[in-house]
Amino acid sequence: MNMNLTRTLEPGGHLGAIRVEVLGPGCPRCERLAQRVECVLEQLPAIAGRFVIVKVQSWTEMLSYEGVRALPALALDGQVVCWGRVPSVEELAGWLINAERNPSAATAE
Repeated sequence: MNMNLTRTLEPGGHLGAIRVEVLGPGCPRCERLAQRVECVLEQLPAIAGRFVIVKVQSWTEMLSYEGVRALPALALDGQVVCWGRVPSVEELAGWLINAERNPSAATAE
């Protein structure tokens, strides 16, 4: 099943959806992170519809995220949860489940 959740959104797009923001210029590790997030959401169909994956590739926009020290980075609704590596499937699943249960709380690394 390929849900093709990765999108480029205009500001304010997908009202109510939790934004999973993959920060990076499009390098192989950045693409691997986006694919891994999509794979995890495919394995969580009960909550997948609550999320939209957004690739943030503009350097100006990437620099606006507080706490990013290296790429790729991952943010949930603007809150950075991981940077400088591709997290494990288990880590991603935990962050996404937690974000779906409590959208206002992000777990920072």
